[in-house]
Amino acid sequence: MSDSPFRADGISPLTQYVQFLIKVPEQLVRLLERDVEALRILSAWPSLPEANQQTDRWHANQRRAKRTGKIIPTPRIWTRRDKRLLDNKRKQAEAKSAFFWPERRADRYLNYLSRVHPRYDLSPHDYWFRQAVEEARRDGTAAVLCLKLEYAKTTYERLVTAARHLSHDLECKTKRSEVGFACSELNKTSSDLMNWTKPAAARLVSESDINATVEAGNPAQAGDESEAPPTDSDDPIPIVKTDSGSVLLFDPHDRPIVNGTEKPTLTYAQYNVVMALLKAGDKGLTKDALDRNSGHTDARKILGRLANKDNDWKAVILLPGITGKRYRIT
Repeated sequence: MSDSPFRADGISPLTQYVQFLIKVPEQLVRLLERDVEALRILSAWPSLPEANQQTDRWHANQRRAKRTGKIIPTPRIWTRRDKRLLDNKRKQAEAKSAFFWPERRADRYLNYLSRVHPRYDLSPHDYWFRQAVEEARRDGTAAVLCLKLEYAKTTYERLVTAARHLSHDLECKTKRSEVGFACSELNKTSSDLMNWTKPAAARLVSESDINATVEAGNPAQAGDESEAPPTDSDDPIPIVKTDSGSVLLFDPHDRPIVNGTEKPTLTYAQYNVVMALLKAGDKGLTKDALDRNSGHTDARKILGRLANKDNDWKAVILLPGITGKRYRIT
């Protein structure tokens, strides 16, 4: 972590901007790959065999879900509009007219990224970029951070431009390499900016503590140094933990401890989800509350992958699997 007095909590503009820079390349690459696969399957000739099979499988899973009451996830490489087009052409029994180009998901996502919000008169990227710059100026870190933010903005714009060209010509190898290079550079820049962010501690910080942090450049403490709790060793102090002590969570770059065993460092998304559940305590969180508090709309899937990958995490993570129940860490 940096020695700067700047301390960003989980909802600070810089943290939100870094999260945006991490999410966009992942989403773009995924949508571009889906566009390539959709183009191959939906433009197949004759009779769209693979598209027909996948549509039949989707309908079968829907019927099974209604019968059993269980949600059966089915990978979909096209949009609902594409599926309706295919269904209509199958009903019409016009094999020749079944040839059509699928919607470009990457192009639609890029349109969303460039859309100007009517309230702020800015796109999502420009809004969070401006907020992060203003925060850096308030905290006295603009001399260092503004250069990094400007480079991140330039790399982001280069990625969007290359992705826009690639979405209209999916077989262009030059643009594909440009997208890959821009994604790599943006990931490096995001990792660099993450060193200037730090999730908020579990306790509330008073106004005097914040002033002491900015002036002294040290983590805020209540009272003077004589009142600080004594430590018997140099081991890191957990930011938050369960009442039973089964899970100890430290800084994002430190390894968590689960059931007395040190585990690999969590990813950015895993850290946010686990932090949200630990702060909720024994009451736990509903799915919507977990998505909102962690800042990730796929928090449930992130938690499930973490539990399936490690038995110790699986032992402390409670996944209800039933609508209305709560997620918690015991």
